[in-house]
Amino acid sequence: MSVRLNKLALGGDRVDIVAATIDGTGVDPNNGRASLRVTTGGAQQRSISDSSGSLVYTTDAQAITPGSNAGNYEVMLSGVTGTGGSFVGTVDSWQVLSVDVAWTLTMSAFGTATRSGTLNIRRVGSGTTLDTAVIDFSATKEI
Repeated sequence: MSVRLNKLALGGDRVDIVAATIDGTGVDPNNGRASLRVTTGGAQQRSISDSSGSLVYTTDAQAITPGSNAGNYEVMLSGVTGTGGSFVGTVDSWQVLSVDVAWTLTMSAFGTATRSGTLNIRRVGSGTTLDTAVIDFSATKEI
């Protein structure tokens, strides 16, 4: 469920993050990877590439419009639950979009790892969350 307290932030910026299910599969010897990234240009992106190469992202939504104002916002992935694999990225702490912010789930053993959390966005230091969306990660390594 997505909560939209105010889709128009101060100064007329538009804020709109979207719920996503990100499934990444790797076939042995490659690991499965599922990654979420919010960029300095305000894009919400996903990658489902395996570990054979670099993460390649596609854009799900323009989370902040205009993107040039993304540095005025911060994001947080909160309440992360799930098991298996390795989950990399800061959780339960606000991160300013002066740099790209990413979270990646990798599964290096055979099977599936999962995580689920809530992506939050707010204006830097405002204390008011403008939008939230549930993000589900799944990474699988197959024979």
